[in-house]
Amino acid sequence: MNIKYASLNHINHSNSSIKKVKIDHSESLKEYTDKLFTEITESPKRRQYLFTSSKSEIRNVLEDIISNNDRDNSIMLAAKRLMNKEKEAQEHLKNKKLKVEILKGSLFQAYIEIDGNESIIICKADHTEFLDENSLTVRSGLPWNKKIFKAALIRLDHGQIDEEVDVLDANLSKYWWREFLELEAKHTDAHNTEKSMEHFDNRVFNNIRKKHPADYQILRNSFVGYFRNNKIFEVEDFIKSLFSNYEPEDNSLKIETLVAKIRSLPNKLDFDQTFNISKRHIKKRMREKVKVSESIDLLLKTEIPNFRKTLRSGKTESGQMYLQILTDSEKVYREFLRKDNE
Repeated sequence: MNIKYASLNHINHSNSSIKKVKIDHSESLKEYTDKLFTEITESPKRRQYLFTSSKSEIRNVLEDIISNNDRDNSIMLAAKRLMNKEKEAQEHLKNKKLKVEILKGSLFQAYIEIDGNESIIICKADHTEFLDENSLTVRSGLPWNKKIFKAALIRLDHGQIDEEVDVLDANLSKYWWREFLELEAKHTDAHNTEKSMEHFDNRVFNNIRKKHPADYQILRNSFVGYFRNNKIFEVEDFIKSLFSNYEPEDNSLKIETLVAKIRSLPNKLDFDQTFNISKRHIKKRMREKVKVSESIDLLLKTEIPNFRKTLRSGKTESGQMYLQILTDSEKVYREFLRKDNE
């Protein structure tokens, strides 16, 4: 990795202060930046965004970094912009009476080249532990082992800024990607919700329905429950939720195959690996109609708690198959109550 330029500013939006920190181009800086690049590019939590304009303030800052046009002044403009957007976001939270504090951090920017490919990293991270600017030890410079709150990777193509930007932010904070970076999501939350549910349903769960019918119903119920009960979809969290403690009804079911399939679908079928779940776009996939007999259909409207105990099948001593459904409704219980000899 070749670091063409790097900057660091400590930002405190609560007292409107920005402190420029001098950092030397060293092996420690290279190691930190390489670690950051890897985390952004390999994280399943990254999401793709697009620039809203070719003349936005942040895009102009990037152009100045690339052309070496008064870089220090442009970097300070970016730092001031982030500070102001954080103050606005904090005020918005306060007006909504939400007891949430936007964490203070440092704005790190690096113009890098790896194997002939140029990129710019923009990162906000905790600044409580740093590389010392003089001794280059972990003490007071770059955020070494601390949490990276938010990051963006802007790729260049022959010196031109690529329209697509990889953003890493566990909270998907609008003040970061929309207000500060001036981006828009490549895919809307509605698109991501509908497409992910469609492809998981059709390409993962329906594929096991014939050979592993009992596991199909249990896993599909968990799949629906995840989208109904979570605000944010993250592919690794989704996998953990479904399979971490799952014991298949059919031991021949290959869990690792299902996991690999789920991981492959976002990039393959063009939806993000993390996004806000759009609740009004999940209803279509929540319902499933099961044909019990020529006269009876069973409608599963949403996820069922304790699915294995609530809904199960069995056989009488004579070999007659039946479906057993637990209910907490005495009215329903009494309506279907029969004498034992019937």
